[in-house]
Amino acid sequence: MYLTAHRLRSVRLEEGINAFLYLHRDRPLPMRGPDEPDVDTIAQSEPGYPVAESIDVPPGGNSVLAYLDLAAPDDATESALRGAVAELRRRLPDERLPMLAVHGGSATRFGANLEFEGRIDESIALLDGLEAAALALLPQRNAAPAKVSGPYVVHGRPGSDGLRLFLPPATLQRLPAGPMRRSSIVVPSEVIRAAPFDAVADAARALLGVSEADLVREQGFEVVEPASDRLLLRWAPPR
Repeated sequence: MYLTAHRLRSVRLEEGINAFLYLHRDRPLPMRGPDEPDVDTIAQSEPGYPVAESIDVPPGGNSVLAYLDLAAPDDATESALRGAVAELRRRLPDERLPMLAVHGGSATRFGANLEFEGRIDESIALLDGLEAAALALLPQRNAAPAKVSGPYVVHGRPGSDGLRLFLPPATLQRLPAGPMRRSSIVVPSEVIRAAPFDAVADAARALLGVSEADLVREQGFEVVEPASDRLLLRWAPPR
């Protein structure tokens, strides 16, 4: 399970909290050690299947004022999750942000931008609000999965050797199962420099492994950097 909540400020200076709930279901939960989910990996590239969300501020161009990430087994109790956040709250007056805490098989981290540095009461209020928004989604974890439509999403993570493309669970559940499906493709840096759009688009299409008719029906695909949600490429069928 991955629960995350972000305190956002829009370009119009409107503020609110967007929260998201993911479950790992049949996919392994990345672990850093016994009873310690790897919250960094989970947040950046292995969040699981999207299940529920709450949106106060429409996505696009927003500044992140603060965030709370919670990683735990899918069946973790609300009490266990609250215990992990309570550990953060207890240590907040004595430690600098960002902070990481592990408690009862759950891992959580909390961060805020520099304007809250040293402002303990305001930081605690931020943490309280993020916790409430995230845990408000927990009762929806047993809801039936929503049908995903629209452009396929391919995740792309830049590295020293090029761009690694991989498929998030929400995309995998839309694709036909097959023993020959590749888990990832690396597009070398020199290939990207020569023909950036074509190189990445061709690799993404190969990784998806769907027909031209499928791509047309779903309006193409997008390559997104998961850590920042930045759109790297969009391919749409010609009209």
